[in-house]
Amino acid sequence: MSEENKPSKVWSEAAQQLKNVVGEFKDHYQKESPGHAEDSALEKLKSAGKEARNRLIDARSAEELKSAVKDFMEHSGDAVKQLGDTVQRAARETKDSPAVDQARASLSDAFATSKNTVQEKVKEYRERRHSQGDNPPPTVDGEVISDHTVEDQE
Repeated sequence: MSEENKPSKVWSEAAQQLKNVVGEFKDHYQKESPGHAEDSALEKLKSAGKEARNRLIDARSAEELKSAVKDFMEHSGDAVKQLGDTVQRAARETKDSPAVDQARASLSDAFATSKNTVQEKVKEYRERRHSQGDNPPPTVDGEVISDHTVEDQE
């Protein structure tokens, strides 16, 4: 097996291509939602949590508790929706990128290489077993226990 067709090599390449896709997604996401902007979904969620915590601590009645929880649910729901929309837009922009096509091709190569390697090893095993004639290695439920005899180990 050549060095470039080793499963570890092709899986490493596929992982690098996936890293490129993740990096591109991150760039699109940051473009859609600048990191620490006051109006970002995460900042809104943090703010809603702080406000709810303070209101829950200061609540003196069941109505104040209900109101604090209701407001938190509304604000956090809006923030989560905004975050979801941002992620969706970034994903849409990323899916049409050449990086996705390259990652898809690399993953396909990695799976094919792994499949071929397994098939080669199975073929080698069958040939080795066939060459042993009437003395195949011991098996349990079809699994080889050992290819070595006691004499081989001494």
